[in-house]
This record gives sequence, structure tokens and C-alpha cells, in this order.
Amino acid sequence: MLFKQTSKNSVTVSTDPFKLSTCIVVVNNYDSPGGPCGVIMHSVRKVRTTAEQQEAKRKKDAVENRKYLDLQSRVFAARANSAPAAASLELTTDLLELNPEHYTVWNYRRELLTELNDNALLQKDLRLIEQLMVRYPKVYWLWNHRRWVLKQLGSEAPWDRELGLVTKMLEYDGRNFHGWRYRREVVKTIEEIKGQSMAEEELKYTTSKINANFSNFSAWFNRSQLLDKVAAESKEKQLQAELEYSRSAVFMDPEDQSAWTYYRWLLTNDQFKAEQAKVIHNEIEQIKELAEEEPDSVLCIYTLWILTKKIGQHQPELIDRLIELDPMRGERYKYMKREIS
Repeated sequence: MLFKQTSKNSVTVSTDPFKLSTCIVVVNNYDSPGGPCGVIMHSVRKVRTTAEQQEAKRKKDAVENRKYLDLQSRVFAARANSAPAAASLELTTDLLELNPEHYTVWNYRRELLTELNDNALLQKDLRLIEQLMVRYPKVYWLWNHRRWVLKQLGSEAPWDRELGLVTKMLEYDGRNFHGWRYRREVVKTIEEIKGQSMAEEELKYTTSKINANFSNFSAWFNRSQLLDKVAAESKEKQLQAELEYSRSAVFMDPEDQSAWTYYRWLLTNDQFKAEQAKVIHNEIEQIKELAEEEPDSVLCIYTLWILTKKIGQHQPELIDRLIELDPMRGERYKYMKREIS
């Protein structure tokens, strides 16, 4: 269970984090909109329970909540009274295993580890975080504390192993933006240590993740960060390859927003410099062909609008078509149209 305190005597209990689903129970609010026990579910089918089952769960949660609040009080008291660091560290371990989002306790833990000044304890912390990450892969404070631990380890930090770890994490959830951000930091550190670029290798890695799921926005974004690092002599060739790759992605799935976003970024971010207008003209013709095949694709029409605007060819009829296809964003499109009037 994952606990989050919401007030002095109220605790929120989250379950099933391993499956990346969320079930929140507001313990002391039994009249909440979610029904008895205030159950709010995301991506999980709500299972009807009997009154007896609900009462049993309420009692069980109440016991767990009391244990949690008692442990939290002991941790806060230890900090206030400057209790011995080793014993206090164990208390923070117990509490963080219940609630890894308790950033105040992470701050206290770092104070204790700094005081103890023992690399063996730091290595132990890396193992603890790995165990917690399996259950809570999207908790920011785990990734944040791991960065701090590695920094404290200095030359003893196992950076190659870290790259393997984050690769495994992204196999489990390829769209975990915490994981992608951490991967960029790890790669940057390894590059600094070894004195050589890993951009080509990382481009291949993002290709494998995108091929597995075109909707992986985090992988597309990571790819955009790598292009500027490609060796100058091969950059133009790489840009052409990127254009063909992203164009293939949008043709294969015209409703995939992630691929379209990357495709537009390539064409409008001045990557192609002197030849940009020529490149955009060519791509406009390509997208027009797709629009004939997919006349109701909002993303396709929107991209045509962006590209024609980039080269000064304002086509208000494209905006009219967007308003027709996507009335919920009609006011935004009308504003875009007024901008060129």
C-alpha cells in the first residue's frame, strides 16, 4: 500500500501501483462521491462489494492508518530530538517503504546519510530504491534521491549499471518520462567520464522504442534532444533520415499525435537551414496526398496549416476545415485565423 497524508488525521491509501493503476480510498470520508469508503478508480474496473466487505476493509484500513501515523510521528520526533542517526535511518526506511512520496522524510534521510558518511550505506540505498521503483516507477522522489546518492558516491558510482537499470525500467514502461529524463542524465555522465558521444547509440535505442509504440511521446522527445549531438558531418544525412522516419510514422498512423508533433518539430525548428523552404514545400505535397486518403484527420490538416504558414502561404480554408472537424477547439482555430487576417 502507498499512503499519503492529506490532513492531520486523514490518510489516503493507494493500492496496485505495480500495475500502474490507482485506487484511492479517503479513509475518514465515507460519504464521498465514490460511494462508501470514497473509492475513486482510474483504469481499473470498479468491483461491487457487499456492506460486510466494505466494513472489513474499513477496519483493516483504520489499523494500517494508525500504524502509519504512529510511525510518522516517531520519525518527526527523532528529527526534532536529534536522535542517533543509525536508528533514525531505519525509521525512515520503514516509513518510506509505506509512502515513497513523503519528500520531507527523504530530506531527513539525506541529512542522516550525510552525517553517517558511509558509502556502504549509500550503496544499500541504491538497492532500496531499486526495490521501491519496481512498485512505484513513477514516483519522482525515488528518482530524485537516486541522483543524490550517485552524486555522493563520486567515483564509486556504478554509471554503466545505472544505464542497464534504466533500460530495464523502460522495458517495463516505455513511456515513463521520469525514466527517460534519468536516462539522459546517465548517458550525459557516462559521455563525460569516457570522453565520447553516445548519440548514435541512443538514436538506435529510441528507434527500437518508437518502433514498438509510435505513440511513445517520451521516446520521440528524447530523439529530438539527440539530433543536435550528432556529428556535424553526418547531421544533414541524419536529418533526412529522421524526416523519412517520422513521415512513415504519420502515414502508418495518421491519428498518432506523438509522431505528428515530432514531424512538425523537425520541419519548423530551423533544422534544415538554407534548404528549409524547399524541404517544407516537398513535405507539404506529401501531406496533401495523405489528406486525400484521410480527409477527416485533424492532425493531418493541422500540420498542413502549420507548414503552409511557415513558408508564408496562408490558407484560411484549412482553418475552416479544422473548425468543422474539431468543433471543441473551434475558438482556438478562430483565433489562429484572426492572427493572419
